[in-house]
Amino acid sequence: MAFSPDVSVFINAIGKLSDADLVQYSEMIFRDLTQGSEIANLHDIVTGVQAGNPIPFMDRGEDWEYMKDASGLTSQCDPLPCDVGISMSAATWNPVPYACTLEFCAKDLALPMLDFFNSVRLLDEFDESTFYIDFLKYLIGQRLKNSLWSKAYFAATTATSAALTGHNGLFVQYDAATTGTDRRLTIAKNAGADYAAQKLTSQEGFDIVEGINEAIEDDRELNFKQGVEIRVTKSIATAYLRWLRENKQVNCCERDPQTGIYSIDSLSIYSRPIKVIPEWDMILNSIAEFDTGTAKVNPHRAVATYKGSSPIGTPDATKLNELKLKYDDYNDKAKFVSRYRIDSKLIIDEHVILAM
Repeated sequence: MAFSPDVSVFINAIGKLSDADLVQYSEMIFRDLTQGSEIANLHDIVTGVQAGNPIPFMDRGEDWEYMKDASGLTSQCDPLPCDVGISMSAATWNPVPYACTLEFCAKDLALPMLDFFNSVRLLDEFDESTFYIDFLKYLIGQRLKNSLWSKAYFAATTATSAALTGHNGLFVQYDAATTGTDRRLTIAKNAGADYAAQKLTSQEGFDIVEGINEAIEDDRELNFKQGVEIRVTKSIATAYLRWLRENKQVNCCERDPQTGIYSIDSLSIYSRPIKVIPEWDMILNSIAEFDTGTAKVNPHRAVATYKGSSPIGTPDATKLNELKLKYDDYNDKAKFVSRYRIDSKLIIDEHVILAM
């Protein structure tokens, strides 16, 4: 008999969850949050951190002062200490708690469940036996993944939105670290009076990318770091891609090796990879705090950095700080309560270039 999703089965299962089941689901969702999210490809995600502790890091630069003159030692047994480059940064972990309660009328889950079923039923890995667990991950897990993007990057202690208050996210830190330095580029169109005036031309898209690449080349820190890439909003990537297509410029920018065309998924400039971060655009387009009603707040953003420069930390080690799943049969409502604690930190100010 063909499998057909049934909300009553899902609700019944929620009502029968034991404490051990909740721990298992919490661990599963936490693992997906810290390991399965695309953000984990951009940042080290550190679990089990302690509030107030300095963040250890290893300088990935080459050590040119290893081995020293030992001719002046009184005894050949006397030590001559060397620094291996492991130290504590000035930044410390300060994880902030975040929480949310998601409440659904049980009957209202029917359509989301059907949509989810239709999106996965033809996949090779579709498994009927795990469908309801996968749907639970979709309901809660994907929202947690989305929240990790908004909190890690856009949170600010001065924010007015409850979705953004808490700690100062990476864009606040990038702004503070680069203001008044050569590592800060201004995108003029961000100051446009309305949405139309903020739209980038193809030439402006190229100028932003070329400008930040030149800033990397001129920087005595990032120019010698391994793995430095340019991360951009999709708005910048789209404008840059249009410039490539219009100018057919092959001297600076490689075509996709598989398709032989310029692709938004494989952009580069002078062999330096350009990573498109559509999540930034989606957050800027979704949260009211970034929209004045006539224009967006800094809709175009580009960052030059590398993976280890800005870790994300949580005191939670193997599971969410709290996960509760309840079904209220009197009101016919399913309630999901989730809590986690996170922080995101730029370790060394000089290891980022910002265009905004």
